[in-house]
Amino acid sequence: MDITVKLFASLRPGRFGERIINFNQDCTVERAIQDLGIPLAQVSIMLVNDRQVDSVYRLSAGDVLSLFPPLGGG
Repeated sequence: MDITVKLFASLRPGRFGERIINFNQDCTVERAIQDLGIPLAQVSIMLVNDRQVDSVYRLSAGDVLSLFPPLGGG
């Protein structure tokens, strides 16, 4: 199933900004992150279709998965 994946901030260098990727059916957000070769500890915010989800959320064909690292500021 095709999922649009968007990477932000420090997750982009050496990877990509946005790409459509084919994942297996019943793929969770955690599995998608693993398949991308990103350590789960580097991902702080996970959105599917602009709604925050946890790592066990099951993706569906056509979803947009946005991944953010821990954000700092002050």
